Amino acid sequence: MNNEITPAVVYGTNGFTFEYAGGRLSRRPVPLPVPPPPSAGPVNSAENVEKMAVAGKAIAAALSAAQTAVQQGERSTLALEELAQAVLAQHGCKPSFQGYQPPFSTEPYAFATCISVNAEVVHGMPSAAKILAEGDIVTVDLGANFEGWHADAAISFGVGPINSAANNLLVTTKNALKEGVKKARVGHTIGDVSRAVYEYSIRHGFRPALGLTGHFIGQSVHMDPSVPNVPPHPLAYDMPLVAGMTFCIEPMLCIGSAEVDVDADRWTIRTKDGGLSAHFEHTVHVEPKGAPARVLTRTA
Repeated sequence: MNNEITPAVVYGTNGFTFEYAGGRLSRRPVPLPVPPPPSAGPVNSAENVEKMAVAGKAIAAALSAAQTAVQQGERSTLALEELAQAVLAQHGCKPSFQGYQPPFSTEPYAFATCISVNAEVVHGMPSAAKILAEGDIVTVDLGANFEGWHADAAISFGVGPINSAANNLLVTTKNALKEGVKKARVGHTIGDVSRAVYEYSIRHGFRPALGLTGHFIGQSVHMDPSVPNVPPHPLAYDMPLVAGMTFCIEPMLCIGSAEVDVDADRWTIRTKDGGLSAHFEHTVHVEPKGAPARVLTRTA
């Protein structure tokens, strides 16, 4: 699940801010000076990171089970929700999203999963009426809580055969996540992670959805600071990474326009032009100097 849009102005990149109002994001030039530095990201103990790893293992198992179910013919998004709930319970975990109420919503989120289809970028809701069709792209986004510590991940995949453009979008989004994970280590900054995601995406012909970011994670499923999918303004503070930080990297790429709208349900965010979108996410832990990031939500 991404770091949600709020009604306030959200600092963006390349000299722009993004402002959410009336269910729509708008872009406008950012005046100087740029915003003040954010507070440093939280650092977690080794014991608590292991709890997050248990949650991450449960998420990986649930996402794998959901993809397998679709490959075997399941088309009900509500059935995928129920499957994810069951897998989390088998691992002794609780859903992180269910009951979560961000500032922009008037009521708590009702499900364990966010299931977004085609033009839905994030926060799509499962339902009995939401049935997948051959050729769709579906994203399953899931958070888990083990003994008060959270992890969060998402995967996108095709429903049956998909066209080459959709497949290219999936491959690029997944690889953009890998590029970001490579930079999640001591000696780099949050901006380095963002830059890796953004530059890989642009080189392959896609843009990250505007105003949607990753986030730090720990005792809450969403924590500051954000982990953008675009590099910071050249004059903005760029936070160094230190061992013990744990955060979610989640490229959300679009075919066509990167602008998004919010549905009347106040949850579902979709591409403004109706183009396809894909979303991959991992929870990563910054290891001591010299070591690559530990991916807590990887299947193996």
